This record gives sequence, structure tokens and C-alpha cells, in this order.
Amino acid sequence: MEIKNYHPMDSGALRGIFDLTIPKWANVTIKGMKIFQKGNQRWTAFPSDRVEKDGETKYYPRLFFEDPEMKKTFQSSLVEALDKHIASLPEETPDEEIPEDMPF
Repeated sequence: MEIKNYHPMDSGALRGIFDLTIPKWANVTIKGMKIFQKGNQRWTAFPSDRVEKDGETKYYPRLFFEDPEMKKTFQSSLVEALDKHIASLPEETPDEEIPEDMPF
């Protein structure tokens, strides 16, 4: 698994958006994958369609595994690949501070 274009996020449980390339699957790339975290639980999600009906928002994944064990194995491998990818990224340095007396 290859993680590409990782963008960290901090919006509710959403922690990041990324693209996933799987070389063993003829280099198929899935754009718009998401990583979530709530408490100690972390999970990924395939791109999904957002549907609002009767004031309620639901998300329907565009891809999914029929086999729960395959889904669990995939999730585990993907979270591990994400951890390795994130650890390899250079640490962000804060932007240069703007003086308080700047007019804009």
C-alpha cells in the first residue's frame, strides 16, 4: 500500500484525507480516503456519497468489503501503512510570526 497526498485534518473525528495506491491491484488508486479517530479507536473509510433526507445526513461508501474479516485485515494494514507514512513526513515548522503592529 502506498499513501499519497496525505493532508492532516482536525474536524470532529476526521484526522486526515489521502489517496491510496495498491500496487498488487495493478496500481489502482483510490482518491479521497479518510482516517478517523475517536478515543483510542482509529479507522479508515472509502470515499462516500453524502445524502440528506428528512433533515438527516447519511454517508454511503462507494466501495466496501462484503467479507467482515477481509475488511478488518485491510483496515489494520492500512492504518499501519498510514502510521509509517505519517512518521516519515518532515515535522511542520510554524510560519514566521507576524508582528502585532502590521496594518493587515
